[in-house]
Amino acid sequence: MERVNTGVIAKLTSIHKGSREATATVLATGIACILSLDACQSEIETLQRNDLIIIGDTNWRKHPYPESIEGNMNLLFVKEVLDDWTLVEDANHMCQWLYLCDPSIQANTFIQYDTITQRSTVLKHRSGNIDESANRYLYRSEENLTYSEFYGYSELVNSIKVFFDVNLRQRKKLSQFNTRPARGILFAGEPGVGKTFLGRIIASEFQIPFYLINGPSIISKWVGDSEKTLHNIFTDAAGSPNGAIVFIDEIDAIAPSRNSTSAQHDTRLVEQLLTEMDGFTSDNSTIVIASTNRAEALDPALKRPGRFDRIEYFPLPSASDRLDILTKKANTLPHKTLPIERIAACTDGFSAAELCAIFSEAVQLAIYHHRTEISEFDFIEGFNIVNKNHRRNKRT
Repeated sequence: MERVNTGVIAKLTSIHKGSREATATVLATGIACILSLDACQSEIETLQRNDLIIIGDTNWRKHPYPESIEGNMNLLFVKEVLDDWTLVEDANHMCQWLYLCDPSIQANTFIQYDTITQRSTVLKHRSGNIDESANRYLYRSEENLTYSEFYGYSELVNSIKVFFDVNLRQRKKLSQFNTRPARGILFAGEPGVGKTFLGRIIASEFQIPFYLINGPSIISKWVGDSEKTLHNIFTDAAGSPNGAIVFIDEIDAIAPSRNSTSAQHDTRLVEQLLTEMDGFTSDNSTIVIASTNRAEALDPALKRPGRFDRIEYFPLPSASDRLDILTKKANTLPHKTLPIERIAACTDGFSAAELCAIFSEAVQLAIYHHRTEISEFDFIEGFNIVNKNHRRNKRT
């Protein structure tokens, strides 16, 4: 047997407390090795024969996630290839070196590995096709929405209309001023103020591919899968001759500020997004829209010009905005004379979603009382219900 000091996964075959040594078999090669118990970082009393261990550069320890490699077949992400040794990462972010004599294995790909036969199969992508992962996020709007259906915030909406008109419809004119088109715009503000709804309106306004990513939905338990999906979406968007829009809702879930305590997978996803936004070429007509109610939690590198060139803040509706929202929403529903101005004055601090919820509650009351129109009673009771929830949420 030989004494080894490599970063590999092995199985304990015996423990000799008298000589302060243990023997183990490396899973990748079947090589037996001798380990010093003095170099063990785990409680020696807890070690048992057939335990899985991970051997580091100068020490070794009990494998923290043995269930991830107990089965015969494992899906692993290839991080690095050195000659016949391959550094792979499993679903629990544990890395190990495998001895694989397969020239088709390359970095940044997935392999399926059999721990018994030590055979591997290269997988191009878990979905089998680079376009399939992108198509899952392609939003096909069946709505015929226009900017006029976004109530209130007239100045803010007009500013955003100008932004997209110049950077999408008239982007070629920017070259006359030796200026590149904008790469991204960030919608920031309180929950329920209409950031995502405005994104849906933009999708309806422009007849170009619109990719809708809900931040948490892109996060995969498989190592490297989230970054690969993000890359596929941007690659697919770049192939659209008339431009494309990538909308990332709740971007703070995938691009939090990086620091010394950040998880490795969080850091990789942020860096992938930065790489994709920096990779835009002059003929790339993709614009990224992102929304968040926690702008302060985003990585600062994303918020600089050149990535998100514009940050639009959506405040809670002002008194005039509230009146406009309530009036226009009422015009879409059958109703009698309603005290809209009085309710608008009583809803300071309400979001646009809460204002619309008043009508949802009023409609339910009208139906319950067999009315064909929203009455003043229904409207006021609807306000009382939403106001009660608003105060409860504000306290918590």
